[in-house]
Amino acid sequence: MRLLILLATLQMAAFATTAQTIKGSVFNDKKEAIANATVSILNAKDSSLIRSSISNINGQFNIMLTSVNPIIVGVSAIGYQTQHKLIIDSLQILFVLISVPKQLQTVVVSSKKPMIDVKPDRIVFNVENSINAIGNTGFDLLRKSPGVVIDNNDNISLLGNGVAIFIDGKPSPLTGKELADFLRTIQSTDIEAIELIKNPSAKYDAAGTGGI
Repeated sequence: MRLLILLATLQMAAFATTAQTIKGSVFNDKKEAIANATVSILNAKDSSLIRSSISNINGQFNIMLTSVNPIIVGVSAIGYQTQHKLIIDSLQILFVLISVPKQLQTVVVSSKKPMIDVKPDRIVFNVENSINAIGNTGFDLLRKSPGVVIDNNDNISLLGNGVAIFIDGKPSPLTGKELADFLRTIQSTDIEAIELIKNPSAKYDAAGTGGI
C-alpha cells in the first residue's frame, strides 16, 4: 500500500530548536538568480541524504541542521550542470551553475519525476524517485523534507509553524512522540510522496485541522 503523508501548517507558535542554518545562493554564469533549484544536503562520509530544499525566486535557500560538519551540498536545476561542494565550517555558500550545452538538452529525454516538485500550492517530495530513501522510515524521510524541522522531543514543524499530518488524505489523531513512533513503523517503500502545504485550503480545516 502506497502512503501519502501530507503536512498542513497550523498557526501555532514555533517551538525552539538548536539547529544551525546553512544559507546559500544559486546563480547562473550570467549572474541571474535560479529559482526552484533542488538543494540536497549529503553526509560527507557515505553521501546519504540528510535534508533537501529548493531555492526561492531570488535564488536563495536556508536549511536548518543539527550538525553541519562535514557535509556535501549539491545543487541541481533543469538546464544546468549539477554542482557539489564539500562544506567543512562555512554556513554561507554561493553556487554558480553552468548551462548544459543545447545539443545535450535535445538528446536527454526522461519521464522520471523530479525528487522535489514545486507546485503552486505545495512542495512534493517524490520518495519513489529518491535513491537515498531506501532503508529509511517515514519519520526519517519527513526529517529530510524541505522546510521540516523535528526537535529533540519529536515535535514536527514546517517553516517554523506547527503541523497537521494527513495520511492517505485522512488526518492522523496522533501527536508528539506517538506520531513519531508511528511514522517510524512506515517503510520508505510504502510511501509514494510527502506533500508540504504552507497555506492549506478550507477542506483541511473541515477535516479537523483547525487554526487555518
